[in-house]
Amino acid sequence: MKCTLFQKQVAYWLLGITAMEFLSRVVVFHPLWNSVVAILFALIVAYLMWVRPTAAMGIISVEYLIGSKGALFHVGSDPLNHGGVSVRILFFVACLLVWFVRSMGKTRQVMAKEGTHWWIQDLPVVYLALAALWLLAVARGAWFHQPFLSTDAQPWLAWLLLLPMLDVAMTSPIDQIKQDWWPAIAAGLIWLPLETLGLFYLFSHQVSVYLIQGTYLWVRHTGVAEITHASAGLWRIFLQSQVYALALIAGVWAWWLTGHRLERWTWLLGTLSVIELILSLSRSFWIGVVVGCVVMVVVARKMITRTSLMTTTKNSLIILVSAFALILATLWFPFPRSGGGDLTGLISSRVDTEDQAATSRWSLLPAMLKVIERHPIWGSGFGATVSYQSYDPRAVQQTISGSYTTHAFEWGWLTFWLQFGLFGPMIVAWLLIDITTRVWGSKLSPWIRVAIIGSLIGLAVLHVLTPYLNHPLGIFLMMMVEVSLVFAQRDSGELLSV
Repeated sequence: MKCTLFQKQVAYWLLGITAMEFLSRVVVFHPLWNSVVAILFALIVAYLMWVRPTAAMGIISVEYLIGSKGALFHVGSDPLNHGGVSVRILFFVACLLVWFVRSMGKTRQVMAKEGTHWWIQDLPVVYLALAALWLLAVARGAWFHQPFLSTDAQPWLAWLLLLPMLDVAMTSPIDQIKQDWWPAIAAGLIWLPLETLGLFYLFSHQVSVYLIQGTYLWVRHTGVAEITHASAGLWRIFLQSQVYALALIAGVWAWWLTGHRLERWTWLLGTLSVIELILSLSRSFWIGVVVGCVVMVVVARKMITRTSLMTTTKNSLIILVSAFALILATLWFPFPRSGGGDLTGLISSRVDTEDQAATSRWSLLPAMLKVIERHPIWGSGFGATVSYQSYDPRAVQQTISGSYTTHAFEWGWLTFWLQFGLFGPMIVAWLLIDITTRVWGSKLSPWIRVAIIGSLIGLAVLHVLTPYLNHPLGIFLMMMVEVSLVFAQRDSGELLSV
């Protein structure tokens, strides 16, 4: 079978991702080489941002998709990859600086011709409100001398990448976008379930003590994944980046709901996404997917026929069975000998762990509400902390009594109220409503519009229990939605075809 140019580009990006993670594994515990490689990657991004911005955007997108916490490499870290400046921040600075310098010449030309730069002219008002909200939280965090001000404020700066992303989407040749940016995103989305399944195989089969210990230390200290023992011979493989499986499942479901048939790519992406969600053992992810799918049915009700609904149900069962079959095939693969176990034990063990986490989450709730009561209108600012009685084994290990103080809260929407005050949840909800409204009224294909809306609603629901709307990964997803709206304005669909 002859491969298309797009498929070849995806394969090249997958090879690049493999090399990037292998290099991270080699140098991450050697501070000097870790710094050298991180700086080298940043210089590559800066150079590409000058000569071929779409390729630079491809690298930045891949890092968001596979990097989870953005710490594959560090400059100035210790031997455990702690401290210093992460490669994600280096990419951020390199991209913004080069884009700003490049745009200066274009800005004069555009201002002379149109009176203003296009992205300033078209920037929705809600983003100005979001910027004001951020400044308010910084000011109040500084006023109250909150200890984790910079830690909480920094992730929101990821929104600044929206400016060069929109500029590249608007001004770059269509061929370059299709050759560089789209294949990079596709490769990153394919890599996540492959890595999830690979880690599950490695730990369930106990391939090599040296290999397992090295891999565990690497994923732990780079933040790529969290690997925890679930039951006899079985392990939970959780990656923060698995949140993008929600968008993939939404896309596949929207494709079927709007009357399209089961194709190889929908079967592949759907199966891989379900594998991610099963092995993540994250009930928050599961709830987000279910709510997102229900919303898509409601949104697309006028497009849905009885046949398409039956097809969607049948295809969903096919990918669910395929996902379980591939997980079992991985678990029972005869070489080397598996540690045994079954998926029922895997899921039931996770329920027990989740019960402990849920107890801690409910214990956190009244403590958060007490802190909110202190400054309900204007908030406590970035870096505010809450002390509560935790039953999470990880927190109990760090304290004698289980009393735990943290600035990272699992109640996402309440976090907005605590940090920003009453207007926080309102402005973020306004942002989501604004984006979904513009998506629904755009020229995007109907199935893409339905998929995006389902993804955003799923993300909003997920944020109730697992914060992502204030996390770079969730912010990146919303920024890519804005990029897709630029493409919808730019042409009649050529950019969204491969």
